[in-house]
Amino acid sequence: VLSDRCTVHPSIEARPGFDGYYLLVGAALCVWVILVCIKPIHLAIKRSLRFFFLTRLLHRIVTIAFTVLLVYGLIATVAIVGASLIAPKENSTVVVLGAQVRPSGEPSTILRGRISAAEDYLVQNEKSCAVLSGGKGSDEVKSEAGCMYENMTAEGISPDRLFVEDKSTTTRENFEFSEKIIAENKLNSDIAIATDRFHQLRARIITMQL
Repeated sequence: VLSDRCTVHPSIEARPGFDGYYLLVGAALCVWVILVCIKPIHLAIKRSLRFFFLTRLLHRIVTIAFTVLLVYGLIATVAIVGASLIAPKENSTVVVLGAQVRPSGEPSTILRGRISAAEDYLVQNEKSCAVLSGGKGSDEVKSEAGCMYENMTAEGISPDRLFVEDKSTTTRENFEFSEKIIAENKLNSDIAIATDRFHQLRARIITMQL
């Protein structure tokens, strides 16, 4: 929980967006699995490396590292998917986590997904409100919260249901500053987080630490 007043419920999952880092790690892991599972290729690699101590050592290190990464990835995936399968409570206060704003002032693909997820929830839960949380980065033309506010009001969400938190620069600050807004405006203390599937687990861990 964020505090004695606020309880975090399962997240509202945003539509998937592109994330280069995860794509590269996933691609490298897939290549490694293919090389290990196709026996002729794996044996050929081992034979080519067996004559030199350093290459044999490197092969073992890489194998151990990718095995650990694979196990970690499987555990994290199960935890993330498990959390995303549970629907949030009705009429919760939605904390929408910010993401990159493009130089044009338009939301990035990831931010657009979070906006759409929050909009869907607000339409389905007419008594709920949302805290739009995200400050302005050095490479952004406007705050992430301001960008979300402009897009959501343009889509027909009432401004009275939207509360802007545009000072935060980290996920931890997102929640700390949003909690103050929730308390000051006497919003529903049941909280649902609007973010991406890959970010849900980290966000929930941070809320438990506050």
